[in-house]
Amino acid sequence: MTIVFNLWAIPVVFVIYIVIKGIEHFVPATMTENHSGWTIGIVAAVIGGMAEAIGVSGRLFFIPIWMLGIGVMCYQLGWMGTAGFVVFLIGGAVWMFKSMKKKEETAWAQAQEQLIKSQNPADALTEKDFWAWVKAALFLPVWMDFSPELCDHNLRVLEIIRKSKPILKPDEDKEISALEHFLRWARGLPKPPASNVKVQTPVEILVKNKLRKASKTELLSRASALPPLIPAT
Repeated sequence: MTIVFNLWAIPVVFVIYIVIKGIEHFVPATMTENHSGWTIGIVAAVIGGMAEAIGVSGRLFFIPIWMLGIGVMCYQLGWMGTAGFVVFLIGGAVWMFKSMKKKEETAWAQAQEQLIKSQNPADALTEKDFWAWVKAALFLPVWMDFSPELCDHNLRVLEIIRKSKPILKPDEDKEISALEHFLRWARGLPKPPASNVKVQTPVEILVKNKLRKASKTELLSRASALPPLIPAT
């Protein structure tokens, strides 16, 4: 079975392992057959929760490590504890969906405001300001559906990027074109489709990288226009 985890899970699991080994060394009784499950569950819940509090969000099978620690403890209580944990997971999933959707709705309103404020940001902003505007105005949700209004909004942002003519690599240009194609396709559907992470993620990474490398003082560098073709004589 493939273990699915994010990069933050590696240091969190390592710390949990070291702490458990330390407890086993100094208090061997905590790692006997009758107590090891409780020890592992408590340590995972505490370390995972502390890591989460400082922004280190470790995930195993998409579940927070602290929550897995609680699951281990619930398992020690027998079938009732396991059933309670399953109910807790379902409730947590529903809460997370509603919370993330509400967060996206707020971000959607902010993205619309950004587009209204500036329709041609490349003329007056530095390179960094331009890509910061793109990051704020481009809205590619995960939980919300791609309604025609949302598609139109993002297509206008991509159109501004095109008209601003920033220097893009061929692969970056293809990624933006793929997103444009998806948005036009989604806009014409009778029912708004869900997100397309395969198309959205490359553009989100592109914008983040451009923003990270952009100059704070220089104006946006424009791609040079190709010279006109000279007809053969």
